Amino acid sequence: MGFPAIIEPAKTEWTEEEYLAGTGLDLELRYEYVRGRVYAMATPSAAHAEISSNIFVPLHTLLKGKPCRAYKGEMALRINFLGKPAFYIPDVMIACDAHPKSSNFREEPRVLAEVMSPSTTGNDLREKLLAYTTIPSLRHYLIINHEKAEVFHYQRGGTGWTELTLTAGDDRIVLPELDFSLTMAGLYVESGIAISGE
Repeated sequence: MGFPAIIEPAKTEWTEEEYLAGTGLDLELRYEYVRGRVYAMATPSAAHAEISSNIFVPLHTLLKGKPCRAYKGEMALRINFLGKPAFYIPDVMIACDAHPKSSNFREEPRVLAEVMSPSTTGNDLREKLLAYTTIPSLRHYLIINHEKAEVFHYQRGGTGWTELTLTAGDDRIVLPELDFSLTMAGLYVESGIAISGE
């Protein structure tokens, strides 16, 4: 398990309380916490930031005044992973916690999206896929490529999880529970990434 090409503080074991308090951390950075270790997250590229915004902004607008909220890369997600607490910071999260336990994290996501980068691709496709799909409230996990137009959409249905790969400009990310859809062309607009079929 690991987070390639990102910086780990010198301290090797952290309690959940230390992580949440930021004790000994450079608070100008964002950190994830897994099995007692903390990992500083790399600064996103311009394409990464653009893609994240392209899905976050319409979701944030759609959910104003509604019980679920949209968060972009700043709200932690707390889960129990392999018997221990973990805190991830998804690029985009739709959370529907009726009574949040803390202003620092959420525990009932409906939708999670991660925009891959060279240092996180393996983690997004393996560790986070395993961790996120154990969350009872989660219905959609989107893994978004930031180098080419490609989205892996994992969706939970009555028979479990299914995967759909989107690549064409008119392919749509559809979140029926939220009455939301977004074309691949809309997701990648102004990101500098070419879209097939355009």
